[in-house]
Amino acid sequence: MRELVRPRLIPLLAILGLAACGPTLTKPQQLVQDAYDVCRNQGASTKLETVSTEGRWSLVGREGEVQKVNACMGRYTRQVTPPPPAPDTAPVARQVTDAIRVPGTWKGMLRLAARSGDTVPPSPVTLRLLKDGPALRWQLTTTYNGADSVATGVALITGEHMRLTGNFRQSPAAGRPVSGDGTRLLEVVYMGQLAGDTLDVTGLTADQQVHVLSLRRVGD
Repeated sequence: MRELVRPRLIPLLAILGLAACGPTLTKPQQLVQDAYDVCRNQGASTKLETVSTEGRWSLVGREGEVQKVNACMGRYTRQVTPPPPAPDTAPVARQVTDAIRVPGTWKGMLRLAARSGDTVPPSPVTLRLLKDGPALRWQLTTTYNGADSVATGVALITGEHMRLTGNFRQSPAAGRPVSGDGTRLLEVVYMGQLAGDTLDVTGLTADQQVHVLSLRRVGD
């Protein structure tokens, strides 16, 4: 008499439940992911292949486009990564953060990363986050390349993090070709994080200019 062997039932639900709870990104990994999100438009074929827990990354794609995205990510991470504290400096406890509230108005300073050793003075900046039906929009006013500028676009906010995509509108005095309404459009991507009552934002424009914004909430 043959013994009937019944197949074992694998607890698929448990496996799927474990798979859904993937590991949380380390801070270096999150920084690399932010850099890739900002720089990926420099090479359409370039994909982020691997990111180590220490923040080392590898890219795949066409050689020329990979080089552009890699150089852009290097600039972004160097600008965002703070310098290490002095050996005798006690570590500062991280402040408890809250979610970014919308609508809101933030004011502070815009600093441009120096190019070719030039010193670029900071400019006052105002950032407004607005509700537009189900969508979130943003508006930024500042002085850019010696001319008054306004940037607008779409905002994506998750807890204390935000991602802003849009365009600067500059007067013809800023140079470069202008659009049909007499302004020059310049694409920009910003990534920001709330820290206490301040908002730290870093961005990159289509002309490879790194922006660093230090903002404080002043109202709704």
